[in-house]
Amino acid sequence: MPVQRRGMRALQIWCQRVTSEYSLVDIKDLSHSFRDGLAFCAIIHHFRPELIPEFHVLKPDNIYDNNDLAYRIAEDTLGIPSLLDPQDMVDTETPDKFSVVTYVSQFYHLFKDEDGSRSPNVSLTNLSRNSESENDSVLQSSSENNTPQGTPTVAPKRIINQSELIEKYGKDIFNSSSNNKTKLSNSNNSVVARMSHELSLKVKIGNEK
Repeated sequence: MPVQRRGMRALQIWCQRVTSEYSLVDIKDLSHSFRDGLAFCAIIHHFRPELIPEFHVLKPDNIYDNNDLAYRIAEDTLGIPSLLDPQDMVDTETPDKFSVVTYVSQFYHLFKDEDGSRSPNVSLTNLSRNSESENDSVLQSSSENNTPQGTPTVAPKRIINQSELIEKYGKDIFNSSSNNKTKLSNSNNSVVARMSHELSLKVKIGNEK
């Protein structure tokens, strides 16, 4: 498994580990599982329970409020800039994976040395590169799937007709060919006539002897 993919998997495992005691949080991926905002709140509560003392009253249906709470606390208290928007989480069923991964990785780098929750091979740079690589793979796969099998890779040969040759080289290209044939025919006739004349002379000389 590539290093970048191990990093993505390690980040997800880390999130699962620190939220394992929260019954309403079930992290199965790094996209939809974070939509209701409870996963973000659970990560914060796990390490800083005093920041969300009434976590138990949060409901999965309050998508906007949960995300807004997590983003505000993370930015104002933990110094983690808000890269996501609560309304976007409400409007989309599947949040952008790259945005979620980038945001969650900031929590990891802040809390990775606390309570032995560090996961190996998690690098923000590698995670970013991996997300870009996955996008490229999807685009490439889509392009390949949309290309019919047997599509010619070599352009067909161009057929040149008589009118194009006349346009490019003039009518003489065909006239000269006819003239050459006439000249060749006349030349052949002259050779035959000369040979006949020489043969006649030889016969005449032989008769005289």
